[in-house]
Amino acid sequence: VVANWTQLRDRVAPAECSAVVKADAYGLGVARVVPALAAAACRTFVVAQFEEALAVRRALEPVAPEAQVFSLGGLPADCEGEFIANRILPVLNHLGEIAAWRAFARSRGELLPAVVHIDTGMNRLGLGPDELDTLAAEPARLEGIDVRYWMTHLACADEFDSPMTGEQLERFRAALARLPIQYADYAAWHKHWLDQGELQRQLDYWRGQLGSEQPILELPIDHPRSALKDHRLGRVAFALDNDLAQRLRQLARE
Repeated sequence: VVANWTQLRDRVAPAECSAVVKADAYGLGVARVVPALAAAACRTFVVAQFEEALAVRRALEPVAPEAQVFSLGGLPADCEGEFIANRILPVLNHLGEIAAWRAFARSRGELLPAVVHIDTGMNRLGLGPDELDTLAAEPARLEGIDVRYWMTHLACADEFDSPMTGEQLERFRAALARLPIQYADYAAWHKHWLDQGELQRQLDYWRGQLGSEQPILELPIDHPRSALKDHRLGRVAFALDNDLAQRLRQLARE
């Protein structure tokens, strides 16, 4: 299992590779598999139900307490506090769960993390087209929720020649383009990602790719540089015609 995960991790780097360990790690045993994957630097684990997430969290505590655990099955009624207490991220599958998580965040007066699932063709869990329309039109429904990830479930991911995967990807991209995702959301997610050990993993990866020493980069220059350094500056002024200036302004707004 560890060898398989490591191979996938290396193939998708620098993207993150999670481990799906639902159904007691598919019968192999969460108590054995999860610590072994954590020792190999896996920091994101996915299960189907909240009870499974608790078992994964218990297995992680001695070895990687900072690891993330996602529960795909949604937000069971009156379990919001247990998700927070056990540091489990709920995957919100419909507007009712989004409303419940938002209300709980408001009651605590803080931003709470979650994953939002968009159905693009699996037809099992996730926001359907009507709910997606509602969320796009009413982004305030997400207030108080720190959306760590937007996800979709690929129906035919194990069939490399299936056109379904490409179709779902296009639907997912189209959905994300309509949703209230701001740069601040990306910045918050990226900081959390790096804080969970991803920064060191990225450094190790690129040092392995590039080596410890790099030759000095020799770029062409327009004239010989003086060996004597000083802090004097120069200024070059030029004018743009109105048409070009207007097009540059438009480009900057896009």
